[in-house]
Amino acid sequence: EGMVNKSELDKSQDEIKRLSALLEGMVSKSDLLTSQDDCGRLFSEVDRLKKLLEGMVSKVELDKCQDEGKRLSGEVERLTKLLEGMVAKARLDEATDANARLASEVERLKKLLEGMVSKAELDAARDEIEELRRRLAQAQA
Repeated sequence: EGMVNKSELDKSQDEIKRLSALLEGMVSKSDLLTSQDDCGRLFSEVDRLKKLLEGMVSKVELDKCQDEGKRLSGEVERLTKLLEGMVAKARLDEATDANARLASEVERLKKLLEGMVSKAELDAARDEIEELRRRLAQAQA
């Protein structure tokens, strides 16, 4: 009764080895519960970070937007300076029309002046006429 067959002993030892190998891959229930708690906390943290990331953009995208904003700001400044030295086309048209009217008036006045003499010449001619009248009166007397 106290003896067993050698093959049964070998089988039992093989089963012990197999079960020992299985046990090496296992953890205690308390370790499993601790790991599950850690996983739960990590999942909560991942969810929190996902929600936080939904409202964010990458640094590269932010940098691109800031660079584009700077470029557009520079373009606005350049165009503003360019506009400072400009006037509306309507004002240019008005000035051109006014210049044309003034040029016509200058030409009209030049033509008018061609037929005129200076006051000094007029006064000299009047003085000469007076002198000639005086001489004529003397010669007739």
